[in-house]
Amino acid sequence: MSPQSEALAARLRRLLADTPNCEEKPMFGGICFMHRGNMVVCTTANGTLMARVGGQAIAALTPQPGVNRMQMGTRTMRDFLEIAPDQIAQDDRLETWLAAAQRFVSTMPSK
Repeated sequence: MSPQSEALAARLRRLLADTPNCEEKPMFGGICFMHRGNMVVCTTANGTLMARVGGQAIAALTPQPGVNRMQMGTRTMRDFLEIAPDQIAQDDRLETWLAAAQRFVSTMPSK
């Protein structure tokens, strides 16, 4: 795992410390944080944040600078955004993205 990914994972661990049913899994060259078996956010090797915000929120959120639809190879990932490191450098911004992802994932059934 890259130093950028590990640093972001450490920040997310701190923010999620009191969250019940939260677990970590290594994926995509980073660490994914799961809630009841559903991916919420994931760090990536280049220090970006992959956030699962849901299809309805994507249109409203993508016009922001440093925010794009998540791509895996040639495939656009449904429900996921990629947020650039400079957009999550401050904890309050990271918390905003984490909260958006948690809101969406809380509507999903447990796996």
